[in-house]
Amino acid sequence: MRGPTQRRAARLAAAGITAAAAAALAVVLARRRRGPSQPEARRPWSCACGQAYLVRGVDRHRVYWLPDAPQSDPLLVRDCVSCGTDLPAGHDAALV
Repeated sequence: MRGPTQRRAARLAAAGITAAAAAALAVVLARRRRGPSQPEARRPWSCACGQAYLVRGVDRHRVYWLPDAPQSDPLLVRDCVSCGTDLPAGHDAALV
């Protein structure tokens, strides 16, 4: 037979498991309510020379693509492919 301390520990463990399951369920439900994720989160941007790009991310975490490039083929250089100007990558470079 279990003592009062063991029963209390078992109840607390069960409550912890129940709380963890409820939290996991809440995360799943929240993700479903948001709907499907948007795989195409790139937005258009143009260099001063007129070269068009698609861009995703902010500051130094920006990634650039040429307009017809799939998401799996980003630019690996940080210079404009037309004029050679550095593409924006700092905090002070706001893309609008």
